[in-house]
Amino acid sequence: MQFSHRVLIHKNELNESEQEIVRFIQNNPSEVVSNSIQDLATTLFIHPTTVVRLAKKLDYTGFAEMKHELRTEQQQLDKIRNQTKNNEAPKIDLSEYLANTTVEKNSQSYRESS
Repeated sequence: MQFSHRVLIHKNELNESEQEIVRFIQNNPSEVVSNSIQDLATTLFIHPTTVVRLAKKLDYTGFAEMKHELRTEQQQLDKIRNQTKNNEAPKIDLSEYLANTTVEKNSQSYRESS
């Protein structure tokens, strides 16, 4: 599930500090994926555990998973931007998209448990 979708789902649960972190991440995704949790915390004048709590509140296992997902989203957006910049129709790998959707993951988990 994309970061922005997780934020929308948990919007009413986020305190003011967490909302500020979310705004920073949304406005600076490449900075977040290229730096450490300590760097992010220092930039925002917060403790690293505040970032971890936000990640968990958004149903990530922690900062590492959130950062990985943000990096994946950023790479997909960059790929689409490059294709449209070259006047190509965006190419979407349907199997990759389905593998990253919650419905497909849940279906796979169900099949594995049966």
